Parts: sequence; structure tokens; C-alpha cells
Amino acid sequence: MANNNELDKELNPDKAFDYKGPLFLTVAWLVWSIVGYFYLVLYSGTENYLMEGIYIISAILSANSLNNRNYGFNNSIRFYKEYVILPKVMGAWSWKEEKIHYTEIDEINLIDYGNNISKNFFEIEVRTELFSYPIFGKKLQLNELKEIYNYLCDKAKVRTVNFPDVIEGFELEDVTDKNKPIRWKGYLALIALIVSGWTIIGISLSTPYSNLLSGGKIFLSSFILSIIFTYLLSKKFNENEDPSNIKKWQKLFLLGYICLYGGIAMTFSLVYINGKFDDSTFEELNMKIVSSDSIDSKKGPCYHLAVDSTGRSPSSTESNIMSFGDLHICSNNLKGAQVGDLFLLKAKNGLLSEKWIIDVAKRK
Repeated sequence: MANNNELDKELNPDKAFDYKGPLFLTVAWLVWSIVGYFYLVLYSGTENYLMEGIYIISAILSANSLNNRNYGFNNSIRFYKEYVILPKVMGAWSWKEEKIHYTEIDEINLIDYGNNISKNFFEIEVRTELFSYPIFGKKLQLNELKEIYNYLCDKAKVRTVNFPDVIEGFELEDVTDKNKPIRWKGYLALIALIVSGWTIIGISLSTPYSNLLSGGKIFLSSFILSIIFTYLLSKKFNENEDPSNIKKWQKLFLLGYICLYGGIAMTFSLVYINGKFDDSTFEELNMKIVSSDSIDSKKGPCYHLAVDSTGRSPSSTESNIMSFGDLHICSNNLKGAQVGDLFLLKAKNGLLSEKWIIDVAKRK
């Protein structure tokens, strides 16, 4: 479907429209990626190659978006005699725009997620036999959105519907108007984006404090709170909906995403709080390696350790630790360790009463 972009650029289109989102969001995306990467490299106390890789990929994608914006790729809609050029939703450096012949178009749907409130909630869906291509109203002026819809329908010989009367913007009171449907899609997508960023930050910050002896209470409470929050979101955005305009699977996907990653984000945030603000004194425990894992983690090699009480009675603290059974610990301090080696483990109670390991050192 896609031909060489340079060939298309040499031709004069019958009609052409700019198709660009706010520049601020793309720049903010690039800045966030770069700052996050350098924070991990320069200030984080532990190495986290996975997160560093994620930030690098994010920075490349945001730079690519700025490059495409500057040179016009994936940022314009161009009509020619026999085909239309549409942007891809996602693009990479070498990806081409979509060249769609009018004869290939089966349907053109006008979708309104905002009940005539704003053109920002409109979407033109161009459907072929194999794919569906969205054109978002938020990247166009209202008159351009109407012209593109009518022109597409005319060229593809598809029946049009009357374009509703909408406004370029909307007032804050429109959001709480009980006589209008709540615009769930944009809000849930924004919350999902926030939760994604929260998850990345939580994982990065919690790494030095994540060697918990159990963590069951943190995990359980985090996901209970996430489920409750997701349920309240679902109830809120069920009010006054028009079922004919709702794609149920999209809402279920966004709610499920928020629930899952909200629980993960909250778990790592509580792990960070439990360790970062723990002012208890550490307890020293004599441990012995009983077995090892064949796969290393990001923190270092992983081993199973048990309390070593050879020749003496275990203390009450050791008895508490022993109730967990063997401890599974991953640490760079365990590199080269063998089964039977003795280590001194330092553990703290945790602000949220979840014991965590602050250090592991080999006993001499």
C-alpha cells in the first residue's frame, strides 16, 4: 500500500492538510526520556539496564517524532487523483506513510466520543479489507475535519452522514453536565499514561529496597486498592453513557491496564516508602547458602540462604526470620559464592512492618 514518499512529494496534491499534534507534548516526551536516563546513570544507586534501555528507546522514538514533524512525514494528509496519503499512527525512521487507493476503501465511519461537544473527540475511521486507519479530530481544525470527511466519502463513493454541529473547544462545566455522556476514552487513556510513568519511576526508585523477606502485605494491599480504584472509575464512566457510541472492548482494555499497572506501581511505591523512610536499627543474622539459582537477576546472582545457628541457640530475631523458610536473595555481593559459604545479613523492620535486607556480606 505504501509507495516511495519522495515520489509522492514531487506531485502536486489536489488537497493537502497539516496533521500535527501539540509540539509541547513531543518535546516534553523527549525531555522526560533524557532526564530519566541520566537520573538512572548518574544518581541511581544500582544498575538497571532494563530501565536504561527503555529510556533510550523512548528518547529515540520522541526524536523520531520531532524529525518526522520537521520534514512532514506522518504529519500531513494529501489527496491525489486516485489515492490518498494518510499518516501512520506510529512511525519509525524508515517507515513510510500509507498510500490508499480510493477503490480499496470499504467504509468511512465518523465516530463521536464526545456527544457533539468538541471536534477533539471526533475520529474518522477509514477501513479497507485488511486494515483500519484513524484520522483524529484533535490534530485538525474543525473545517478541515469536515472537508476531509466529505472529500474522502466523495472520492471513495461512500455514503456520508450529516456532520454534527460541534465547537472548537468546550468549557469546564461541560465535563460535569449530567445531561451529557462522560467522555471516558480520553480520561482513561490519560490515567493509563500516568500509571505507566508511575510504574517506571516506582520500579527505578524501589530497586535498592526491594529485597523483602516477604512483601505479601504490600502486594495484597496494593492490588486491593487498585481494584477498588478501577471499580470506582468504571462506575463513574458508566453514568449517562450512550451505548451506541461505546466500544466496550476499548474501555475494558483501558480499565484492565489501569488495574494491573496501578497495582504494580503502588506495590513498588510502597516498597520504596517501606525502605527509604525506615529509621529502625538493622539486625545482623548469620546465614548459610544452601542452594543457588542458574539465572542471575539485575541485582546480581541469586541464592537460597538459611539461618546458620551452628553451635548456639538462635535469637528471637532469627526465629522470626526462620518462619519464612529459606530466603531467596539476589545481590552483587553474592558473586562467586558457593553452597555452604557463610554470610552476614543485615535486615531492617521496614516502615510498613515488612522486613527488608539492607546488606549481605561474606563472613570471614
